[in-house]
Amino acid sequence: MMGSLAKYIPDIFRNNFNGAVNEYKPAISALAYFFLFLFCFRYGQAILAGGDSWKTGDWLINYEGGFVRRGLIGQVLYELSGLGFNLLWSAFFLQSAIYILIAHYTLKLFFATERRTAWLLFLFSPAFIFLFPLYGIEGGFRKEIIVFLSFCLLAYGLWDNKVSHKHVIASLLVYCVAVFSHELAAPCMIFIVYLLTQAKKKSSNHTAINAYILFYVLVGVTGGLLALVKHGNLEVQNKICNSLLIAGVKGDICGGAIAWLQYDTHYGIRQVNRLFKTSISIYPFLFAMALLPFLLTDWCKKRVFILVLGFAALLPLYIVALDWGRWIHIYIFMVSIILLLESANTLVTIRRVSLLGVFLYACIWSIPHVNALRPGFGMFEFSYKVLTQIIL
Repeated sequence: MMGSLAKYIPDIFRNNFNGAVNEYKPAISALAYFFLFLFCFRYGQAILAGGDSWKTGDWLINYEGGFVRRGLIGQVLYELSGLGFNLLWSAFFLQSAIYILIAHYTLKLFFATERRTAWLLFLFSPAFIFLFPLYGIEGGFRKEIIVFLSFCLLAYGLWDNKVSHKHVIASLLVYCVAVFSHELAAPCMIFIVYLLTQAKKKSSNHTAINAYILFYVLVGVTGGLLALVKHGNLEVQNKICNSLLIAGVKGDICGGAIAWLQYDTHYGIRQVNRLFKTSISIYPFLFAMALLPFLLTDWCKKRVFILVLGFAALLPLYIVALDWGRWIHIYIFMVSIILLLESANTLVTIRRVSLLGVFLYACIWSIPHVNALRPGFGMFEFSYKVLTQIIL
């Protein structure tokens, strides 16, 4: 009888729970998009309530008070509002569309080669794109997703050891938007240059790749320097806020990212110093948890250079801003995309991990995006919050 029942059990639950997962692409993709739908739905509720001062407010910073860091995408949205488009919902649909495109290209890279169960550790890591915004909605929908999309376009354009110029050019254009919409896109240039440098080793078109590298560097450096010079002040903040009030947005939207324009990096450093002891006692452990899947591969030893250099490039963020969970999320996303691309082009060995192990890794922990007093409890904490909202 047990033998007859066994034939109905999918292969993924047999073979020591470590089978190939490519044949389950529809189910895995559906799960990933389901998580995406959940955190978009939750954010949509915030939009209905008038928007979030951080997740929405940062996207509404514009040039109505003069040129200022982070203002490009907000100015575009502001101009659209003049044509009759609702400002908050325009931001929401743009953010959601970016997430959908990131998911699309990420899954393309994931299934570009044969994957076994252990590879799901990367896809459903609490530090990666599908679970980080779900477990901590406050850390999602930030402007780093623009540079994430740029990086995904570039990685997909370099897949199969080829150079798809249309994808690279699209990536460059999106990167321009990213840099002039948030200065954190500038240090992410390190990961971009790495991918192009690796691609140049296998391509005969060195001239085009060198030109791409030059453009990315020029954009990144220019955007980073302008962000330092045009960091904003109280007058600029007030003019931006007034423009949004005229556009029909509630005044509460100005209390987060927009209000932060009046502060310089010295203020951020003081805030980090004030909470340093708490952060340093929690986030290194969470960072180690996020790195765990990489340590199961032979890729990690071969790519120490970019792993260290990438971390060093993002290190200033930990000094000037409190959002240490976000910085971990950015780092893990970028190196995960590199790994997915390189494992699609060349063989990467990974240790065996059971489906149960993947489930536990994905569910029992999470990364608070800022000011963590303890590690998050992943799916358990998320489920508790949702049930509490439903009941109350």
